[in-house]
Amino acid sequence: MLSTTRNLARSPLAVIIIIVPVVAAFALFGISDIFTGTGNAVALVGSERVTAQELSRAYAQQVNAIRRDNPRFTDEEADQMQLGEQVLSRLIAEHAIDAKADELGMAVSDEALMTAVREIPAFSNPFSGQFDRATYRAVLADNEFTENAFESGLRAELRRNQFLSAALSGVQPPAVFEQARQAFAGERRAMRALFLAPSLAGDVGDPSDDELRAFIADNPQAFTRPEQRRFTLVRVAPQDLIADVDVSEDDLRQLYDIQLENGELADPPTRSVVQLAANDEAGAQAAAARLAAGENPETIAAELGLAPPVIFEAAEAFEIPDQQVSAATFAMQAGEARAVDGALGWRAVRVEAATDPVVPSFEDRREDLQANLAGDEAEARVFDVLAAFEEARASGASLE
Repeated sequence: MLSTTRNLARSPLAVIIIIVPVVAAFALFGISDIFTGTGNAVALVGSERVTAQELSRAYAQQVNAIRRDNPRFTDEEADQMQLGEQVLSRLIAEHAIDAKADELGMAVSDEALMTAVREIPAFSNPFSGQFDRATYRAVLADNEFTENAFESGLRAELRRNQFLSAALSGVQPPAVFEQARQAFAGERRAMRALFLAPSLAGDVGDPSDDELRAFIADNPQAFTRPEQRRFTLVRVAPQDLIADVDVSEDDLRQLYDIQLENGELADPPTRSVVQLAANDEAGAQAAAARLAAGENPETIAAELGLAPPVIFEAAEAFEIPDQQVSAATFAMQAGEARAVDGALGWRAVRVEAATDPVVPSFEDRREDLQANLAGDEAEARVFDVLAAFEEARASGASLE
């Protein structure tokens, strides 16, 4: 899930400039004592509730995240660093932002939500690198999330991010804050020290067995061997199989034709165009002649009693509504002008600018087409290999 909001909520600048004012504002009309609450709420922030279940779940997630980096992290250490209070403070800050966002009527569209989901690398297919719904569901299941719960949480974080981005835009920290930060960063110390050698302690003698047992009992982590695992890995990837893939000439031609038809081989041609609507062919010819001579379109329209000119900037063919005018326009080059009998009447048209990207030939694209098709076939064969492997393993064969 996105971490932007949580990172901002932890930063001193956000706490001083954004979170503190928001929490203070809600204190005037909605935050109850965090230890009393009502019902199953441990904190009330305006209309928002921090429930005991939410706090417990967030605390467990934070402990698990720390233990991924430090497996020896204990509950006692979590208490010493006041982890519970830190998690509760973060949840209060998040709910304060949620309450303020509700008040402002902020929302995240379904389209924006799905765009954010598709951009999360963990949900991409390992072979294609594209978003894959099966992978999405598997990752959520592994992390004990339902789709509704995950998407609801992600939508809330996106909305908080919108609020914080707007609130922080252009914000400058107070001068006193910047001065304090620079003073802290520039702190220096001059030190004089006297080093004492262990030999000055004299003969301390050998510890007794009871002293050794007590020391080991008080420091078990220093005498405990870390957990280890030994495993066998069988790896199969498309690059292991691609050398055996044979792509036919017909398949290459077919893929090239599809890409050509879909406009994947080059950017589409564009035209910047000025149009004048005329009442008849004579009026269109007269206007086109003056456009060809380089006269100002607005002046021509005013003198001939025509409607104001219609201008298209870098338009593709489909963006010009009249198909007949569009076809004539894209048959012209920059500087040309002519009268066109369109579906909606006569038009005087002048092309101001034209781009016609060069489409690569089949031979120019052969190598890429070969790689694309071979890669797709190799990915398909990976699943066949895995299916055969699992069938053999289920029959009792060892990994080797």
